[in-house]
Amino acid sequence: MVPSQHSVPRRAESRQKGRLPRITLRSLRRFHATVALHDNDDNPVVVSRRLGHSSVSITTDIYGHVLPGWQAETAESFARTMNAK
Repeated sequence: MVPSQHSVPRRAESRQKGRLPRITLRSLRRFHATVALHDNDDNPVVVSRRLGHSSVSITTDIYGHVLPGWQAETAESFARTMNAK
C-alpha cells in the first residue's frame, strides 16, 4: 500500500498534537526482540540471528532484563532431561 501524499502530513500533525506516539524502526525492532524473548520464549540464539547480531552475548546483554527466569528454566529443563535418562 502506497501512502497518499496527504497521509504523512496528517500523521505528523497528529503526532504534534500528542495523539500518536513517535514510532521508529529502531523501536519496532526492540519491541519485536522483547516480545520474542519474553512472551514467546524464543531461544536467544534465534532472536540474535533474526536481529543480525554477531553473537548471542550482544542480544542477551541488551535484552537480558526480559529473561529473568531464563537461567532457572534452563537449569530445570536440563535437570529433567538428565533425570529422564
